[in-house]
Amino acid sequence: GGQGLMYRFYKEPARKVRGAGASRTITLDRRTRFDKAKSLAVGDWVIFDGNGDVDNPRWLGRVMSYADWGGQGVELNESNRSKYYQNGHLEIGSNEVAINLMWYEKIDV
Repeated sequence: GGQGLMYRFYKEPARKVRGAGASRTITLDRRTRFDKAKSLAVGDWVIFDGNGDVDNPRWLGRVMSYADWGGQGVELNESNRSKYYQNGHLEIGSNEVAINLMWYEKIDV
């Protein structure tokens, strides 16, 4: 007793991406990703697919606070136009979610 979990893993069903009914499934998946992104909090860990990057097949990041977002790590833009931060270098499109992440790299020691 007394030891907390360091990692929590979630399993989700694989979604159909081709064939009959795939577009409905993809739309549902996008909506689910949007809702999950909105619910992230400072300190949460995320893993992203490396999109074929052989050296880094998975990218590990941690949600960090951002002063311009009231200390939150996630910013939801519910307006009908883009919002800009960091002197215009960060654009959050209309109805998009931005996440302030610190990336962790695998290094050989």
